Amino acid sequence: MSGEAAADRAPGPEDFRDPIEFLYGAHERLRRHCENLVRLAEDPAAAEAPEIAAAILDFLEKDLPLHRADEEEDLFPLLERRSPRPAPGSHDELLSTLEVLRQEHRDDIEQGHALLAPLRAIAGGQAPRDPEMFRHYLRAFVQLQRGHQAMENRIVLPAAFERLMAEDLAELARRMAARRGLLFAG
Repeated sequence: MSGEAAADRAPGPEDFRDPIEFLYGAHERLRRHCENLVRLAEDPAAAEAPEIAAAILDFLEKDLPLHRADEEEDLFPLLERRSPRPAPGSHDELLSTLEVLRQEHRDDIEQGHALLAPLRAIAGGQAPRDPEMFRHYLRAFVQLQRGHQAMENRIVLPAAFERLMAEDLAELARRMAARRGLLFAG
């Protein structure tokens, strides 16, 4: 099943048959949540705002930390192991990119954390305590996420297709499924 189809339900073991596709699907879900954040900034009192805020909050608190762990604890180290060390005076774009992405993960934790209280307020039918700061953090978070996901989709995930071996992908799938309390035997 593709990452897109898994968006409407909790993933099952079958969703990890292609762990790279699962990661692409996670990026797509994040992109849609960013679009919804922009909608909330435009009208945090809209009738559907509490439902949208609750879904984004759920994603930020549950799914995004799992996704970060999938990348930082499993995918990035696998890619580093399968990447030849660059010759002196040269560089590997992938290895440089992984360092940038690790820093951005720390940044998005900080920016995402600043969104939690306003999102909880909106999910509860209230206005954010400081709407201007909410919009500020929201814009920063969305901008970071859009660039971050573009970099991962353009550099990291294609490199995973090229550099990872079948046993790497199987291990990645098992670890990602286990992180979600699932047994993957593929």
